[in-house]
Amino acid sequence: MAPDKKQHLIAGSAIAALSALGATWAGLDGTAAVALAFGAAALAGAAKEGIDAMGYGRVEWMDFVFTAMGALPVAALWLALG
Repeated sequence: MAPDKKQHLIAGSAIAALSALGATWAGLDGTAAVALAFGAAALAGAAKEGIDAMGYGRVEWMDFVFTAMGALPVAALWLALG
């Protein structure tokens, strides 16, 4: 896996974990917290690619995919442990 994709995966995981943690502290159940985590990771990936599209980088569809995929391990752990 390319270093760039690893960075997107890690960033997506961190964003998802913080989002799920915040959602749980706000009183949402596990399923809702996971849904919010996926949404936050996907939104972050889309926002980053949007910024790239404005001339600040190179737009790559797979960067978005890897950022959103970062929520998968978080979701699995959150649902398994929670």
